[in-house]
Amino acid sequence: MFLGDLILTESLESEIGERIRLKKVLLLGSKKFTIIGRPLVQKAVVEAVVEEQTKAAKVISFKKKRRKHHKRTKGDRHPITVLRIGDVRVWYESMPSLMSESGKEAAALE
Repeated sequence: MFLGDLILTESLESEIGERIRLKKVLLLGSKKFTIIGRPLVQKAVVEAVVEEQTKAAKVISFKKKRRKHHKRTKGDRHPITVLRIGDVRVWYESMPSLMSESGKEAAALE
């Protein structure tokens, strides 16, 4: 994801316009380096703004019992939260030990 991207998550207890911090980051990367968390990236934070609280598209559940004249259709819409990514931060003093080999070479070239 990049700055300004919209992502859909399961419903969060937040108001529209509220800034939230996502501290469980699994992967960070750019053209020059990649940091893979094991299982999470340490000292990484993604800040996002709650854009909307809405419902997802309807999921249809259809059940039928053959030869019994029994059919049932049921629809369900889960609540979701739309987030806009505002900022991605990582503390750089820990990055050289976490960078992949290609990232170390790219950093050495600069």
